Amino acid sequence: MAAFALPVLSELSFRRELGLEPPLPEEARPFNALSLSLHSGLPVETILKLSAFDVIDGPHDYPFRDISVAREVRRFLDTGTPLQSVLQTGADLRARGVRLTSALTETPWGALAGVHGDDYVGIDGQLELRLCEPRLRFEEVFDAAADAEAEGDLDEAQRLYRMAAELDHQNGECLFNLGNVLSSIGRTDDALVAFLAAAVRDRDIAADAFYNAAILHRRAGSSEKAEGLYGAALRADPGHADARHNLALLLSAQERFSEAIGLWDALAGEGKADARRQAMFCRLQLRSKTIGAA
Repeated sequence: MAAFALPVLSELSFRRELGLEPPLPEEARPFNALSLSLHSGLPVETILKLSAFDVIDGPHDYPFRDISVAREVRRFLDTGTPLQSVLQTGADLRARGVRLTSALTETPWGALAGVHGDDYVGIDGQLELRLCEPRLRFEEVFDAAADAEAEGDLDEAQRLYRMAAELDHQNGECLFNLGNVLSSIGRTDDALVAFLAAAVRDRDIAADAFYNAAILHRRAGSSEKAEGLYGAALRADPGHADARHNLALLLSAQERFSEAIGLWDALAGEGKADARRQAMFCRLQLRSKTIGAA
């Protein structure tokens, strides 16, 4: 008889299937186990184990917040913390009525911990530390991150922007700034995730976030992805002149002159320097091709 494997459901997933737990919240869940593995550096097998113990959501699709959880788990595994201890932390928090996915945060002293009431629960599932100061406020952490960025301390800035993102799951500006910092220190893949997460969180900055992500793809030589993101920026804000300009340049470089003309004409109508000449160049190229084909 041929062997087959049944999908592994976590305890909470199984209880949801039975209607004993509320369904997962409606939110963007763009990652599967493989893509989450690529973004976090954890093996797919470890991702599935974290999902099976409800450390992250799953079992098939994962939200943006699980990237930060998976990366923090990897950081602890890299320093020698056994995976069993990470899973034990999740079990310990579940027994207290709190899930590690929603409770995982970074303490003021830089360690990973779960939160339960006014306690930090250590990653070993045993240590509990009473908070000796009021709970951190988003505005204070965000301002400290912005100060660190302005002073050129980018490692500290990205750490604080991550903390701010955990303190306010609705704020997209902290993720947008995080993307800029990560881009500055050469962590392009992480910056792309931050920009796309910012676009999902905050429609007001979605166009700029898509635009920045497009720039990173263009620098990496991925013109197709850059084109799609320039388009996303223009759908989010049809008046985004920088996205229109860069998309026109990309199309012109690919000799897609008939598509570029409309963009150059729009830029010329806005008084953008050199746009009228670019539009004329596209028309001349099209006319030349027409004559050559005759």
